[in-house]
Amino acid sequence: MPIINFSHQKGGVGKSLLSYHLAYLLKDNYDVQLLDLDNQKSLSSIHKLRNHKLQQHSIPIKTVHSKHELIDLINSIDDNQYLIIDSGGFDSLYTRLAILGADINISPTADKTIELLALVTAYDSTLHQLSRKLRKNISCYVLLNRIHHSAKISLILILFCLNLNISKCSTHL
Repeated sequence: MPIINFSHQKGGVGKSLLSYHLAYLLKDNYDVQLLDLDNQKSLSSIHKLRNHKLQQHSIPIKTVHSKHELIDLINSIDDNQYLIIDSGGFDSLYTRLAILGADINISPTADKTIELLALVTAYDSTLHQLSRKLRKNISCYVLLNRIHHSAKISLILILFCLNLNISKCSTHL
């Protein structure tokens, strides 16, 4: 089963909440592990709040304390497991290892200028650097998140997302 990494170079875009909810949806049918790479430990905090009220719905959350521990965890995932990673909202060695180790990279974003700029100026640059260094395409999915149901997604926004170094990063909406 896949390793799914939620990452974005900005905090507050919904990585932790989406990671938790995906794990929760999968947990009854699959062996799911959650990994909290964020320095703020948002995923762990959400988990503690939910466990206090809903102990029967518990999902264990892992943390790692070294790059070797992260690499070992990624390499230990077999075909019968899902590993869902909540990367921090910043560029780091751990975030880059998670991007490289993931089968699927998802970058949530809203239609806010600052979030889109972070995708283009920081996240896209990271994907481009990793792709160039490894000589392979590192792709991501852009997940439009926290957009009001009545908002009209403009063609400009879609083209903006698709302009993320398209030769190196296959960005899907």
